[in-house]
Amino acid sequence: MYQSWCACPLFSARRFPYPIPMYLFKDLDRRVMRNVSRFRLRSHHLRSESCKWLGGSNICDRCEYNEVQDEKHVLFFCTCAELCALRLKYKDLFADLFKPLHAFAQPSESGFIPFLACHHSVADAEVNAFLNHDSIRTWRFVSDLVSIFDG
Repeated sequence: MYQSWCACPLFSARRFPYPIPMYLFKDLDRRVMRNVSRFRLRSHHLRSESCKWLGGSNICDRCEYNEVQDEKHVLFFCTCAELCALRLKYKDLFADLFKPLHAFAQPSESGFIPFLACHHSVADAEVNAFLNHDSIRTWRFVSDLVSIFDG
């Protein structure tokens, strides 16, 4: 799952076969860097991980979709108020994401729907492209997302 959702794509350098993620080279706040690393390495408090250690269900208890609360779910699908507000704050990150589907835009283009409907499918390559976008705003979004689930 890490390789398909979060890992940087392989490149053909002989010295080091795996590229280092770009956020590690940026001058980011220590909290942001820590939270992004936790998200990428699945060292977070999402139910997909915490249920393994604490028991209980891995189903999201914050929305009505009854899906596993994993990285893909909280990035795009979860309808909880905190995540919707966060996606609204960073809506520029989602503008070009699913442009052919207009998934995050209402048909009238009058507003922004801050989550994907459960019938949309998101390919692993799309999640990977979103998480590997070289933007400080992307990393701040991921950091804020991780902070929501720390409490």
